[in-house]
Amino acid sequence: MTTDATPTPSPPQDHQDFGAKLNELEAITDWFESDKVELNAALAKFERGMQLAGELQRELDQVENRVETIKATFSQTAVTTPATPGSASDHDEPSNPDNPATASSATDPTPFP
Repeated sequence: MTTDATPTPSPPQDHQDFGAKLNELEAITDWFESDKVELNAALAKFERGMQLAGELQRELDQVENRVETIKATFSQTAVTTPATPGSASDHDEPSNPDNPATASSATDPTPFP
């Protein structure tokens, strides 16, 4: 069975997923808050924590950029999509400078009081 949907690209297999990285970073943080902190282990865990924090931040930045790209794509689509038949713009009366109800404010030289 085939589908027309485009598959979502999967993350590279050699990288942990975001949740696993976050869990590992939280475990390191918990370890530092315990009374069992040993200097050499602390240095190694600190280094790993900084590495994880950097990777997580890069992933969040990539997601944020993707969201902005998607939003921009949909905003441009909404702006460039013509009015559909039956929309309010199809039923508007043309501007008539002799009729105050339909006169365009751009053609009316009299400012509002």
